Amino acid sequence: MSTKATAPEIVVHMRPTTPLRRPERVDEAVETLINDPEADSVRAVSPPLQNPFKMWAIGEPYLEPLIDIGIPEPYNQPRQKLPTVYWQTGYIDIIRTATLTEKNSMTGDRILPYVMEDQFVVDIDQQFSMNLSEFLIENQSRPLAPPFPCERCLQIAPSAPAKSLLGRQPESNVLFR
Repeated sequence: MSTKATAPEIVVHMRPTTPLRRPERVDEAVETLINDPEADSVRAVSPPLQNPFKMWAIGEPYLEPLIDIGIPEPYNQPRQKLPTVYWQTGYIDIIRTATLTEKNSMTGDRILPYVMEDQFVVDIDQQFSMNLSEFLIENQSRPLAPPFPCERCLQIAPSAPAKSLLGRQPESNVLFR
């Protein structure tokens, strides 16, 4: 019997600031990457609460549109006339190990979307979002994903040790199996 560890094919990155995860969503995101061998990674995204085409930078001394998209005064247009955009939620990222080791990237160039509705995403950046997370956890009716790999992740590399590719212990928000 060999005790030599093999590197996993896929890394599941779950940030601790986005704790409300459903196990089935983790599995779906993993399957999304598995089903497209050309993809480097999968990133969870959702429609943004604010449209970036209506955002500004403060210049000297006037406001300047943050993004120029070739539409006259996009900041004055109804959002329905603007390009559809998505916000990266931090809910989950699925990355091929080769993307990490060969491209030295957490995403690579070919990033598949895992589109979610924003009511499933709470990114803890301030006290309000922490309170909201606690409320949702206390009042949830279905279980959330535990802080260990999903069923599909264990099927991909069931014998791989939980360690980082660099030989260090992983941070609590990064799972390697």
